[in-house]
Amino acid sequence: MTKTFARIGIATLAVAGLVALPATAASAATGAGPRMAAAAAPTPQECADLRRRIEGLEAQVAALQERLQQAPPHHRAALVKRILQLQATVAALAADLEDCP
Repeated sequence: MTKTFARIGIATLAVAGLVALPATAASAATGAGPRMAAAAAPTPQECADLRRRIEGLEAQVAALQERLQQAPPHHRAALVKRILQLQATVAALAADLEDCP
């Protein structure tokens, strides 16, 4: 019998009360809270680097989600924890990306 796991986003887990987001990620995910003014707009190179970093992290999340489907029960908690950490990082970086042109 094969178990299928749905891909659940960090915001969904936060809304369900299953995970607490850092204040910056929670504000970015919900659109709530004041945004601090940036000292200077990011350069195009910084924005490109940020996009590449997000893409890399999203690829890691996808790979871990694939591993999670086949993981033995005693490895699943660690995989879910790492996925949630990466998704929180992606959310924070996505908030920074909003300042990019």
